[in-house]
This record gives sequence, C-alpha cells and structure tokens, in this order.
Amino acid sequence: MPKKITWSAIEPEPECYVLYIQERVLTWHYKAGGYASPKVRPVAPGLGEYANHNDAVKLTLKTKRRRKGFIKIAFALEDRPRWFVSLVYPRRMAKKVTPDQLRKDLAFIGRKFRTHYHNGYAIYLIDYTDKARFHIHLLARCGKSPARKSGDSRPGFRSLMKEWWFGRVGSLKKNLVEVKNLRFSEDSYAACSYMVSGEKLQDHRKVTSFMGNRHSFGCFNEQNLKLAKPRRIEIPPEAFPEIRKVICFDVHEDSRHSDGSYLADHESKVLHAGAGLHIISDPTLEKKIKRKLLQRLKLERGE
Repeated sequence: MPKKITWSAIEPEPECYVLYIQERVLTWHYKAGGYASPKVRPVAPGLGEYANHNDAVKLTLKTKRRRKGFIKIAFALEDRPRWFVSLVYPRRMAKKVTPDQLRKDLAFIGRKFRTHYHNGYAIYLIDYTDKARFHIHLLARCGKSPARKSGDSRPGFRSLMKEWWFGRVGSLKKNLVEVKNLRFSEDSYAACSYMVSGEKLQDHRKVTSFMGNRHSFGCFNEQNLKLAKPRRIEIPPEAFPEIRKVICFDVHEDSRHSDGSYLADHESKVLHAGAGLHIISDPTLEKKIKRKLLQRLKLERGE
C-alpha cells in the first residue's frame, strides 16, 4: 500500500516576486508563499467587473484593457513586422463611417491579405484623430515568398495595399494610404509605441465608445504569429525594492512619464504597485536585473 502523503511532508513554496520578460514586454506579480493548492481557472471578466464605476471610468478601464492586450502581442513578437500601414477614409466617407462599415472593410482587407500572403500576418488597430477621424493601422509581415526576378511584373505589398484600399473607398487620393517599410527591429518598436502612446489614450477612448462590444484590434492569419518564449525570473521579497528601481528607470519613456499611459503612469506606482506591465526600451534590462541579484547574493555571503 503506497504511503499516504500529508501536508507536513510537503515543502511550502517560497514567497517571491515573479517576472516574465518577453521581447520588449515585462510583466511581474507577487506570489504568496505557503503550500501548493489546486490551480483554479480564472473567470473571464464580465460586465460586473466595473459595476461600481461610472460610465466614464468604465470606458477608460475598458480602453486600457484593450491597449494592454495589443501591447502583449505587438511588443512580444519574435518575428517583427516589416510594414506599417495607415488606411484613411475620404473626407466625404469619414463623417458617415459606422462600426459595421469598419468591420466590413477590415474583413475585405483580411480576405485580400490571406489570399496573397498566407504565410504572413497583419495586426490591425482602429485609431482616431480629429483630422482623419476613424481609420485603420496595420502592422504586417508578408512571410516567405518566391524570390522576385528581374522583369517580374507581380505587384509588391505597397502597390497591393493601394490597389485594395483605393478600390474599396472609390478614391485615388494618395493621402488615403500610407505604407512604411520597417527595415530594422527598432523601427517596428517605434511604430508600435506610436500606436499606444499615452497621448493617444483619449483617441482610443473614442474608438472604444464608437465600436461598443466590437473588437478594436485583431489579427489576420493569427496562426502565423510567433511570440517570443517568456523568460521567468523569481526574486525574493527583500531584494525586490532594488529591482523595482531598475525596472522603473529602464522602462520605455511612455511607461514612466506619460499621464495618459496605463503602463506605469508614474514612477511612484512602479515602486509601490503589486503587479505591473511595462514596455522595455533597454534590451539589456534582463542582464541588469540578474547582475543586481548576483551582487546582492555576494554581499549576503560576505564575498
């Protein structure tokens, strides 16, 4: 008969802070110590989550949650996007565009993209500005395709985007389509940062209010998204105040200083919050954290 395992025979889990670094995304949370317990599947937040807030606060929280979801994908991609696209409606259409029209136009672009670039992906985000009103941004990677030879008449990505959108909106104005080639990884991070900058929070609130329960961001060919493998670091509670400072001073400028950013808002929040999500501007942040932990360990050993 097998020996019965009692709670006293099980080693309690240590108390610590857990960090996950995934490309340019850093998340961390507090992990209470004690004995392991069965994992409970978290319940998806529903309407009751914001029941005690007024409509303005509900809208802001809903917007921040959507921005958070976008950041966890766009900044954690291992295969970085190579194109940044802006699709704008003509002035005559911009004032009359509806959520359903936006969804139909996105579905049209999605069908075209999947047909031509079945190995690629495109992340879309609906945006708003006072001048262009509601419009669409794309972060795209075309994937592997046959090598182009001299004299090849096949249209490139830039030409196809213009052809699709001009035909869709019935206008040939050049300012309706902007396609930028993101040659380097830092260019792609800069494009992502623009799309979720703190200054755009109010614009995204308008998008959330306008779209209602419809998604304001998504992906074409989601199966081709390749997210970087998260790297886990466990930090003892007594060492975490120093690590907080390292995180605080090395995260993206928008995370630290923008009043509209949900990422950290202010340095004081980074230093006192119980959990966090940050965009990393310094790719060596992980090494700095490990170096700090090693220095502390040597001090404790008297080395």
